[in-house]
Amino acid sequence: MNKGEFEIFNEYFFKNLSDVEMVITAFDQGKKVGVYRNTSLRISPQQRKIWQWDQWEKVKRKGVQWLNFDVVSAGNVIAQEQVVVQFPMAFQATQMKVDHLSEQELSKDRLKLSLNEKGQIASITFDGKALLAQPLTFNFWRRTIDNDYGYQLDQHSKIWKDLQNNLVLTQQIQLENGWRLSWHADGVCQIDQSIILVGDQQIKISTQFLPLQKDLPLMPRFGLKTAINKDFSKVKYIGRGPYENYIDRNSGAFLGHYEQSVAEFYVPYVRPQEYGHRTV
Repeated sequence: MNKGEFEIFNEYFFKNLSDVEMVITAFDQGKKVGVYRNTSLRISPQQRKIWQWDQWEKVKRKGVQWLNFDVVSAGNVIAQEQVVVQFPMAFQATQMKVDHLSEQELSKDRLKLSLNEKGQIASITFDGKALLAQPLTFNFWRRTIDNDYGYQLDQHSKIWKDLQNNLVLTQQIQLENGWRLSWHADGVCQIDQSIILVGDQQIKISTQFLPLQKDLPLMPRFGLKTAINKDFSKVKYIGRGPYENYIDRNSGAFLGHYEQSVAEFYVPYVRPQEYGHRTV
């Protein structure tokens, strides 16, 4: 692909591709930056052809991150493929000097963040509007689903279910633009976290889990959870979509820039199931 060469295979047994058109759409950060067409796909049945794309160097100079290939016949898409040229890189923000920082509060311009006595982010306010409905807490557990019962996850891994409630804040260090904190939990683990203000009104949270025992059981989940102010009802993201997809079944969900309602991420299963995931 570095040379702009793509292999095309005609899966038909008795028909060539002389009547189809290939439409190539180039994207940068989810925005369409170019559409290109190839009307000369004269490939015999069950044959392969290496196609040299003459626009490749031009596309690379635009910083394109992925290409969508649509094979069109009589106005209908009969085949699709996506080629990721380079995955969108996260914005590299620099650390910012804050206006105010105390043991429990940080503020910069329109952003204000506060911690509670447990060291959790209790509130984030931007332009006077509260973003969180609940504190940001650690999460080691999820509801058991049908696939878990054979392994008896609820028994083997029950140590993680209530671990959040057993965390004890053991250290809080005030930095120039944030905090560094540590927690211990019943000799099971140590958790280190830094909360730093970076870039233009951005908060960078880095969390590290350090086990204090050998052979700990499977951890169903590790991360942070909270509840967002109910006024926020839209989701924008760059990833695979628009429908839910998982690491082992996502090839049909193309990388893109999507906007959906929060309600579209919910699936009312009768029993607890994994749902709503969007992979990259």
